[in-house]
Amino acid sequence: MKLARHSQILFLAGAAGTLAAREPQVVFRVTAETVVVDVSVTRGSTPVTGLKASDFRVWDSGVQQRIDALSMQGIPVDVSLALETTRLAPASLQNLSARLEAIAGLLRTEDRLRVLTIGTYVSEVLPMQPAARASRIRITSPGGRAASLYDALVMSLLHEVEPTRRHLIVALTREHDLRSAVDSTSLREVVSRSDAVVHIVEIASQLDPWPDAAVEVQFRADEYGRRTLTEIAELTGGQFHGINLFRDRVVEGFGRAFDQFRQSYVLSYSPEGVPREGWHQIRVELATPGGYTVRARRGYFRASPIRSG
Repeated sequence: MKLARHSQILFLAGAAGTLAAREPQVVFRVTAETVVVDVSVTRGSTPVTGLKASDFRVWDSGVQQRIDALSMQGIPVDVSLALETTRLAPASLQNLSARLEAIAGLLRTEDRLRVLTIGTYVSEVLPMQPAARASRIRITSPGGRAASLYDALVMSLLHEVEPTRRHLIVALTREHDLRSAVDSTSLREVVSRSDAVVHIVEIASQLDPWPDAAVEVQFRADEYGRRTLTEIAELTGGQFHGINLFRDRVVEGFGRAFDQFRQSYVLSYSPEGVPREGWHQIRVELATPGGYTVRARRGYFRASPIRSG
């Protein structure tokens, strides 16, 4: 599925307003009684396993909350993979298709995969489906000369997740947005209303050559590209991964992000002593500090109920 340019503008420009007007249901899995948060704990680059609910502390809007449940294993994952394909030669497209098959092979049978390509337009080359059916992915068309990265992230974030599943977004990109209808402010608004965890993996010229000078003049890149993407990832409890970490290896880059997500905890609590509506800031810490890095969503948004009549 490819969105034409005018369709992108109409669809994406209304995304934040539509979400703001909708009473949250399972988006970020917030109900009147329960908030569910993905929490990653690492020491260096190694995930820390074996923690219990009593090992965590959580604050909602500055008020400490009682943790109702903590789990780690066995929750199915919906993966939205957004991959930049600008200025790729036919041979590179074939190589990329092989890499996508390898990525699909990293998922479990209960996981599902959706693939978007990031070019001048955003294309859905594989709708969300069980990973086992996604083993033969083919990308046959280059993505043009400029990347609509923010548009691709918004399309990924708008995926509706079933209550029994989690949502991971991995964007493999050169970090510069050159073409999107959505700006960074609107992107942050959509992120604040989604429960997805976003990982951004920077890929280098081995896969996607940098645009030439003419492209840079024709399309103005977001000058805050890396900073914006780092903020977006960290707001969701994810991470921005630079090219030095993965040495341009796309499959390994995705695998590292997926493993970190799969080995994270799912923490739930029932908010007490805080306003029901508006922005809720979340802070998650370990009860006993010890050189750990804790990553969790920084907050969630609760809209006012829609009143009929």
